[in-house]
Amino acid sequence: MRTHITPEQITLWLSKRDTYAWARKYDAAWPGSTIAGKSLMAVFDDNGLVYIAINGMADGEVDGGEFNAITSDFLRAELPEDHCLHFVTVGQFQSNEADT
Repeated sequence: MRTHITPEQITLWLSKRDTYAWARKYDAAWPGSTIAGKSLMAVFDDNGLVYIAINGMADGEVDGGEFNAITSDFLRAELPEDHCLHFVTVGQFQSNEADT
């Protein structure tokens, strides 16, 4: 995984190995993954997703729920909670344990 984080934009690159391992995590596997074993590049700004490429192709199709889960899982550890894009990329996908 690689990231490029600026105040206005976040770029995330996941390797084929990253996506394969994520989809097969012991405690949270993603059966039927459409991303596993594929490289992924995503760019976000304050409006949300700006650009996505799967295996280098901009027109690659991907399940939206899986895309949100994998990108927020990887960015959670990289992006400070006070970054202006935290909610767009991570926060809106986190469960609020106080509500349960």
